[in-house]
Amino acid sequence: MLKFIASISFVLVFAFGSQAFAFSQSIPANVKPTFEQKFTGAKVISCHEINGEHNIIFQQENEVKSARFDANGKWIDTIISLNPGTAPTKIIEYLAANHEGKSGHVRRIENESGTTFLVFISETKALRFDNDGNMTKEEDVSSIDESALSTIK
Repeated sequence: MLKFIASISFVLVFAFGSQAFAFSQSIPANVKPTFEQKFTGAKVISCHEINGEHNIIFQQENEVKSARFDANGKWIDTIISLNPGTAPTKIIEYLAANHEGKSGHVRRIENESGTTFLVFISETKALRFDNDGNMTKEEDVSSIDESALSTIK
């Protein structure tokens, strides 16, 4: 999961940081109905396949999101990169008290189990928080999966 999140974070940076890359592809027919129903009014930025999963980066309600679907078009999860200072207060307070000077890149992750937050506090560590802003665990962040990146055209 962290490898996927690191990969998606990298893709988001490139999708918005460089006009030289053209990621856009058509949304696969088996994913399109689910995507359109779940993300009404979304503006698709890119669509690509990584390891048999369909990844769609899009904008909805002033947020950039990345949704992942399985090969059959079933929604797996959505990752939202939060703007600085928009993380839940409890998470910001935890970081101030326990990781002073590290604002961290915050991702909100939504799936069938609910919502969690992942805060990157270094290049190798991330903190996972539950929906209420309680820190649940510290995780090692793997390097970006080169095979996943090679599938992006």
